Amino acid sequence: MLHDGVLGATPDGGLSKNGLGTLLLVSNVTYTGGTTINAGALVLSNAVNLNLSPLLTVNAGATLDAGGRTDKTLALVSGQTLTGAGLVKGNTVVGGGATLSPGGSLTTLAFGNNLTLGGGSATVMELSVSPLTNDVARVAGNLLYGGTLVLTNVGPAPLTNGSSFKLFSATGYSGAFTNLVPVIPGINMAWNTNGLGSGILSVVSSPTPLPTLGVLRVDTNGVALSGSNGVPSWPYCLLSATNLTLPLANWTVVATNAFDAGGNFSITNPPNPGVTPVFYRLMMQ
Repeated sequence: MLHDGVLGATPDGGLSKNGLGTLLLVSNVTYTGGTTINAGALVLSNAVNLNLSPLLTVNAGATLDAGGRTDKTLALVSGQTLTGAGLVKGNTVVGGGATLSPGGSLTTLAFGNNLTLGGGSATVMELSVSPLTNDVARVAGNLLYGGTLVLTNVGPAPLTNGSSFKLFSATGYSGAFTNLVPVIPGINMAWNTNGLGSGILSVVSSPTPLPTLGVLRVDTNGVALSGSNGVPSWPYCLLSATNLTLPLANWTVVATNAFDAGGNFSITNPPNPGVTPVFYRLMMQ
């Protein structure tokens, strides 16, 4: 299972483990394709790692076992993603630039020992209000939080005040996520992380600050608006109307964008000669 140099940067076909038996790797591998464990166990021993395999998938009923390694640890490096609904044995460390993403959709990925979510890592979890369910990382040992928690509502209903999700199950919890994405679950709502000491994330009611308009400039390029205090990376749209008293539903969407990572925005609407007056409204979506 070596990388085929003829392929250059093109990934190899990877490794698919099928059948209920155990495949034991005793010397290092260099293939650059994905690793999929469909059944049975793939066991790493000595100093064997899968660091050149970008996607590690452990499907339901299957096991990826790093307990045979000298350090008894599966360490994910930048660019790697661990996913699936099976079991990972040995300690697991999700390093900076690596991703943990239980999957398929709304499933549980189990860990037989400790799980460390390192700084700069991403943990991707799916949520649903209707029915109320979510992805889960179930850890037999201790869980150390870190990096960014990325949350996606895959259900048909929006998140609401009081929604609560048991994302993690562990013997002990420590650390903290540096960031949550998105920053808020919805307009006039906020994430409540106080329950993460027992693996629970919830949604609470909280006013969303209004963006602050800074510069308004009119020139040959059109009307330019910029400002700050928006929700980082949150979408917004610019509406226009020639009659200020029109119902909001009758205003025209002239541009859509998202606040930058600092909550700032800048948008220009091309000129429309001969149409005056024109009113503008900035609306968060």
